[in-house]
Amino acid sequence: MSLDPQVIASSWLADCSSAFATQDLDALTGLFLLDGWLRDLLVFTWDNRSLEGREKIKAFLLPTLSDAQVSGFKLDESAYLAPRTSDIPQIQATDIEFAYNFECRRGPGRGYVRLLADADGEYRALAVLMMLYDLRGHEEISTLHLRDEADSAGHNTQKEFADWVKEVETNPYVLIGTS
Repeated sequence: MSLDPQVIASSWLADCSSAFATQDLDALTGLFLLDGWLRDLLVFTWDNRSLEGREKIKAFLLPTLSDAQVSGFKLDESAYLAPRTSDIPQIQATDIEFAYNFECRRGPGRGYVRLLADADGEYRALAVLMMLYDLRGHEEISTLHLRDEADSAGHNTQKEFADWVKEVETNPYVLIGTS
């Protein structure tokens, strides 16, 4: 297998996506090294979890996988998150790291993967992070989004927002009660 991080990452993510789509826990946990880690931040449960080893990962996902409705995996191609290799001199190995985006029942998610070759030369996950990025129905208001709407219908939304923030910061409304 050539060491093209884009090809390896795409292949691993496609296998991961397929395992989630079919809810095949054996295929999913087979994507991890025997002592690989899964870090879940609010995707599968309302708790944050770190799990080491295929058996613990499988036991955690068994009751939570179908309810999480994880799908829509896509590689993140941005400059610092696209698939790349790095050398690990302590173990004389080369890893492949990449970020990805996905959807789940609670909202959009982001993830990060570090792959290492196993004894057979197959790249498997040493560590997988899956985190809920935004809570559907409670999305954060983004000033970037406001910039996109600037000057629409004679309004400069960005300036109006900045003026509102300035007003709130300089003239806060506070009710102080005494007992």
